[in-house]
Amino acid sequence: MNLQIDDIAPDFSGEDQFGNTYRLNSFSGWRTVVIAFYPYDWSPICSLQMTEIQRDLDLYKNAGALIIAISADSAYSHKSWAEKHGFKFPLISDYDRMIASAYGVLNEKGFAERTVFIVGKDARIKYIRSCKTSERPSNESLLKILHELK
Repeated sequence: MNLQIDDIAPDFSGEDQFGNTYRLNSFSGWRTVVIAFYPYDWSPICSLQMTEIQRDLDLYKNAGALIIAISADSAYSHKSWAEKHGFKFPLISDYDRMIASAYGVLNEKGFAERTVFIVGKDARIKYIRSCKTSERPSNESLLKILHELK
């Protein structure tokens, strides 16, 4: 699937490292959601990206957004990795790769490409940014866009 700006974001349901279930459509009408797909737990670039999100978590909350990070790693891996780094935002396990497939970010090696989607309160995609595996998206740019959407 090749998603574009203003498309309805595919709904998904997944469990995070704390055992909480998140369903995207449950936020429709009241919350903007930033979905951050990343390749793997424990890799240096992914660890840096998620550490930066954790550092700026209050800024995302102040912008009215919920961060949901998604990779194909297991819930057990997410839990260990989150505990080591102190991540307080949901890391959703997409172990069956259905979410990454629905968003068109699953690559031929079986992991998600580093891609960020901003889904508005109307459940429509407002922003898409894909990065090379060795790069990470800028929180400053994402926060600026979130404030423009408010």
